[in-house]
Amino acid sequence: MNKRKKEFSPGKISFEIETLGPIRDSIVNFKPFLLFSGESNTGKSYTAMAVYYLLFMLNNEKIIRELTLKLFNIKKIENDLKTQKEIELEFPGKLTDELERLYNDNINRFMTYMLGFDDFYCKVKLKLKISHFSGSKIFFSHPKGKDEGYDLQLMAHLPNYDWDYIFESGKKSDTVIEDLRFFISGLCLRLVFEAFYRQFLLPPARGAFSGLTSSTLKKFSGIGMYNEFIEGIDSVRFSNFDLDERLKNQKKFVNPLFEKLLNGKIKVEKDNLFLTITGSDNKVPLTAGSSSVKELFPLYLLINRVPINELSICIEEPEAHLHPELQRSTALLLSYIVNQGGFIQATTHSDFFVNQVNNLLKLHFIKNREPSRF
Repeated sequence: MNKRKKEFSPGKISFEIETLGPIRDSIVNFKPFLLFSGESNTGKSYTAMAVYYLLFMLNNEKIIRELTLKLFNIKKIENDLKTQKEIELEFPGKLTDELERLYNDNINRFMTYMLGFDDFYCKVKLKLKISHFSGSKIFFSHPKGKDEGYDLQLMAHLPNYDWDYIFESGKKSDTVIEDLRFFISGLCLRLVFEAFYRQFLLPPARGAFSGLTSSTLKKFSGIGMYNEFIEGIDSVRFSNFDLDERLKNQKKFVNPLFEKLLNGKIKVEKDNLFLTITGSDNKVPLTAGSSSVKELFPLYLLINRVPINELSICIEEPEAHLHPELQRSTALLLSYIVNQGGFIQATTHSDFFVNQVNNLLKLHFIKNREPSRF
């Protein structure tokens, strides 16, 4: 379970922007809640996507596979495991440099894909301040005995941290690359963000896609930002997480708030989505719902299907199509996600939304200074 032990130190994760749309020579330090507000065409969305890419990168199979092959001699590891029950390797001290290189080399390609704009150009550098790895080791072992194929346990022992990271494959295969890739992905998330996160993108005009069937949605999968949106929503849309106690507890708080936001409840039936209006037994297809309902549906789905402290959500204009009172309620909801261990990167044009966040910040400081008043 993700537990944020302390605030991110200034500069631990920073994005040095040389050029990104209209933005020049700027630095963005990562924080659990990043809110980008301002006039149109000032680079809010570009900046949010540049931050989103770091989480995308650390969870991306192809990119982490490339990193793993760069850090380790896979053939040697496989050969050694054929004759030894356990092997020990020096921790790759260049891990931080390689993460920065991967980000810096690929951010422009990612942005052109997301925007569908081949001529887009940006230059953004990732800077990470992570404790050095001197004396750190990685152990490969067969916890159940060496057998045909690999049933591996991998452990990173890091003297400069108060934790070791352990990964067990749980299955046999004839290569270590996939186990090692999963291991490196989880380890990097833990080192960079102090916990494990799944990233989701909620792009502008997402309401137009809400309520459509999966087969219809796939017709839009060639458009970068919408491809990421569709794949992310599809990954949780029909999953059944009802047995997860964490979800049961968080639903007790968030679902009543969502019922107020939606003026009803959303139900998933096979490949169809329905809205039951509060005070009525009638249900209507989500496609027939109001614009505000369709805009909020993806957020509702994520919070009902993924533990909040594993969520990182990049959301464009969360206030879209909402009455000012509901804009403030949405700001409360996103702030709750952050307080429970999640990450939010949001863009907004709404003063109502920004003012509500500012008021919540003020209440937080007052509560810390005078807890007896709360």
